[in-house]
Amino acid sequence: MNRVLAVVSSILIVSCSPCPTPPPPGCTADGMGTIVVTSTGLPAGVTGNIHLTGPTAQTVTSSRTLTVGSGAWSVTADRATAADPFVRTVYLPTVTPASFCLTAGGTQDVIVTWAPVATSKKLWVTNANATGQFLGFRSSSLATSATVTADVVSRSGFGGDIAFDRDGNVWVPGGTTADAHLQRFPAARFAASGAVDPDVEVNLSAAGCVPLVAGLAFDAAGNLYLSSPCKDAVLRIDAAGLAASGSVTPSLTISVADPQGIAFDRAGNLWVAARMDSRAWRYDAAQLSAGSVAAPAFKLGSFATSVPMDTSLLTPSWLAFDARGDLWGNDFGGNRFFRLGAPTLRGTGSTDVQPQVRITIGVLALLEGFAFDGEGGLWSAGSAGRLIRLAPDQLDLSTTSAMPTTPRTVLTSADIGSAVNVAFYPAPAGLPLFHAIP
Repeated sequence: MNRVLAVVSSILIVSCSPCPTPPPPGCTADGMGTIVVTSTGLPAGVTGNIHLTGPTAQTVTSSRTLTVGSGAWSVTADRATAADPFVRTVYLPTVTPASFCLTAGGTQDVIVTWAPVATSKKLWVTNANATGQFLGFRSSSLATSATVTADVVSRSGFGGDIAFDRDGNVWVPGGTTADAHLQRFPAARFAASGAVDPDVEVNLSAAGCVPLVAGLAFDAAGNLYLSSPCKDAVLRIDAAGLAASGSVTPSLTISVADPQGIAFDRAGNLWVAARMDSRAWRYDAAQLSAGSVAAPAFKLGSFATSVPMDTSLLTPSWLAFDARGDLWGNDFGGNRFFRLGAPTLRGTGSTDVQPQVRITIGVLALLEGFAFDGEGGLWSAGSAGRLIRLAPDQLDLSTTSAMPTTPRTVLTSADIGSAVNVAFYPAPAGLPLFHAIP
């Protein structure tokens, strides 16, 4: 019997992965002790959850002195956010110490320090034909039409699209052939203006063409998808391949003629602006996880007009989902935004529909990537030197090319040459974006 127990014990030890860290010698739950939690760095009115796990578990939201059982304890804290109409401030915590042994009758100090993420509470813009290629505009400058100055002006080479990870680090395509295909810039480096260098540079093996990367989108697992117009493909780089600089081979290649914007819906389905087909193509989550994709599950076109018998389609350039789950696209050539209601997105095969909304912007606008703010307003590049915002109520009003909509807010800045893409960190709660924070 002892030999059997020894074998079973051995199997159990080998099979746990990762195995829990045993408490240090003498760390026993044989009495009571005191934990003094000090929370610092958050402004008045903002709370952050601090989780203590040991012989018991509890959560506190401010500085506290706790009488608890002795033994092994660990402490974690959640990121915190401060409310804002357009884009919140995110605070990341540092916990010291993160684990300890509380002895009977002993006292342990735990300090949790929150610090704001430099990329939060700003509208970020990739920029061409100007000194700064990456611009940050603070939230308070977004409220009304005005001439504004960027708070952060980066002079490093940035490509077109922007993808944030959950900690506010910035992923962009390389801006020149001398840059890596994908670059990550730590959020902390955008606390002030100036030239910045990436801390991770990823090149795709057997690239061989330009422009290699157009659109970027993270899935819920942190894998990065990118559209490649020159390869007529959408490529996936697994999260592990983004952890350090180097050359990677895409784990998935999906054939799409002339793809541009890409976006995930709440179900994890991938939508691609297939410009050659003038439709948005949907690839279901099950297809993506299978590792090989032959064809989209659904192709959805948007009629350019409501004129009977006119079957011409809008050509989507960039895509984004709103908080209702509706899919928005823009047509660069027609200077239009359009909305496809969530019920129309569930089909199979190929279908062309009348979009719920068609919004035409003035002919001088150069519509590129767009993003929704915390109020549901839509931000986009406008004409040269300008950013525009369509207010939430304007997004429910369908117009025709003969009746262009005047954006509610127009920001003019000498820092802007030709805006390309725009993005917020964090994304508003409820959007199916990797960097959205509830």
